[in-house]
Amino acid sequence: MANGTAYDRIFGKKSGRDPLDALTGALNQLPNLVDGCVEAFNKIVAIVNARRGSIDVQPAGSPSRGITQLAIFFINRDIESIRRNLTVPLDIAEKVLQNHAPLVSLFITSYHYLEKVQDPLVSISSDISTPADDNLYYWTGAARHAYNDKREAQSAAVEAVADFAQQMSGWLLNIGKMNTAYVVRLVQALSDILAELVAVTVNAVTIVNILFALDGVSSAIKKTVQALLNELAEQLNEMVATIEGFNMMAAAKNTSALSGGRWPQSVYDN
Repeated sequence: MANGTAYDRIFGKKSGRDPLDALTGALNQLPNLVDGCVEAFNKIVAIVNARRGSIDVQPAGSPSRGITQLAIFFINRDIESIRRNLTVPLDIAEKVLQNHAPLVSLFITSYHYLEKVQDPLVSISSDISTPADDNLYYWTGAARHAYNDKREAQSAAVEAVADFAQQMSGWLLNIGKMNTAYVVRLVQALSDILAELVAVTVNAVTIVNILFALDGVSSAIKKTVQALLNELAEQLNEMVATIEGFNMMAAAKNTSALSGGRWPQSVYDN
C-alpha cells in the first residue's frame, strides 16, 4: 500500500495547484464572467439603438440614409447571432453554478476512500499478520493450521478491500478532473467572449465601426461556442467509458477473498 497522507497520494506532495483548487477558482470566476458578458451585450444593444436615431436626421431617399439602413440590417443580424450563441455558454454556466456541489464532493469522497477506508486497513493488516502473543509462534497441530487458514483469508480480504478503496478513489478523482477541466474551459471561453464584446463597446463610434466590429465578433463567438460544445461531446464519451469502468469495479468487489460479499470470520455464531 502507498505511503504518505491520503491528500498527498491523491494530489501529490507540493504539486502546486491541485484539481480541487482549480475547480474552486473557476467556480469563483464564473458569476463575474456571466454578469460581464450580459452587461457588455446589453451595452452593445443600447449603443446600436442610440445610433438608430441618426437615420431620422438623414434626408429621405439619400444615399447615406440607405447605407445606414443597410448597415443596421446587418448589425441586427449579427446581434441576433451573438445573442443566440452567447445563450449556450451562459446556460451551461448557470447549470454549473446551481449544481456544483456534487463536483466538489467527488474530490472529498475520493480523499475519504483513502483516509477513512484504505489507511485504517493498513493497521488491520498488521494486526492480522502479527500474533498478539509470541507464544502463538509455538502453536502446532490442527488448530494452528486452521488459524493460519483464517488469517490468510482475512489478510487477502483486507488487501482486496484496500485495493478496491484505492481504485474507487482513483475513479472518483478521474471523474472530478474531467469535470474540472470542462469548467476551466468554460471559464476560458467566457473570458474570450467577454473580451470580444468589450472591444465592440470601446470601438463603437459610428454605425460603420459597429458593423465591421460585430461581424468579426459574431464569427469569433460562434467558433468559441462550437469548440466548447465539441469538447462537451468528447467529455460525455469519456464519461460513459468511465462509468463502464465503475461497473467493472463494482463487480470486482465481490472477489474470492470476499466470498458472497462477506468478511471471512474466524468464529461464526451458531
